[in-house]
Amino acid sequence: MSLSGSSGGPPPLCANASGAIKDHLVGELELAEYLLFLLNQATNRDYVARCGLREPTDDVTTLLSALGRRFGAVQGGGAVNLEASAQRFLAMFRAGQLGRFTLDDLSPEGVAAHFEHGRRNTAEA
Repeated sequence: MSLSGSSGGPPPLCANASGAIKDHLVGELELAEYLLFLLNQATNRDYVARCGLREPTDDVTTLLSALGRRFGAVQGGGAVNLEASAQRFLAMFRAGQLGRFTLDDLSPEGVAAHFEHGRRNTAEA
């Protein structure tokens, strides 16, 4: 079985971020970066304090380093295990610990595109 997006390309990252698709198929670091982008775009700043930051960031390495130090994902020599931190960040999101947030585009344009896509698929069937 293969899974692809509506254009035939890779599956949408929001499906991965929600946990609908195995993380390793895209990569935890990439998913964490995408999720950080979405949270910042929606001005959801709940992650700042929960991840041990003083202010919002656009840099996923900064976020994951702070989170890793906060939750003990530190390897020998003091380096933070970014993969483990990314897994933790995704788990926090999926458990609702980063606030209430939807991955769907609920803008008028996004909703219209969703219904248009559904009509096209129904007409093709």
